[in-house]
Amino acid sequence: MLGNHLLEIKNLKIDVRVTKKRRLSIVDTASLIIEPGEIIGLIGESGSGKTMLCRSLVGTLGRRGAYIASGELKFDGIDLITAKQSVWNDIRGKRIGYVPQSALAGPNPVMTIGAQLAE
Repeated sequence: MLGNHLLEIKNLKIDVRVTKKRRLSIVDTASLIIEPGEIIGLIGESGSGKTMLCRSLVGTLGRRGAYIASGELKFDGIDLITAKQSVWNDIRGKRIGYVPQSALAGPNPVMTIGAQLAE
């Protein structure tokens, strides 16, 4: 499956630490391909792992105690699982971004969408 695609996710498994020894699987075997110029929307039930999948794409899983347990995650040929912080700094918010589902973190109703996207 991994070739010359913009984004390639193969059998991605994301776990979260519950205790020092106990882990909970929150995303199991997510796979998808996004080609250059393609736009996708990610939908699913509450708790299905949408946000954690998106967090894996911007390198912020650790903020929630989650981590990539297995699988492959490549953006424009870059292995995001092993990427160093300097690589993330060049990608996050500049080449990859997402709109969170939280109403409090979503669009500001007193600003235009264009202004918010530019910001």
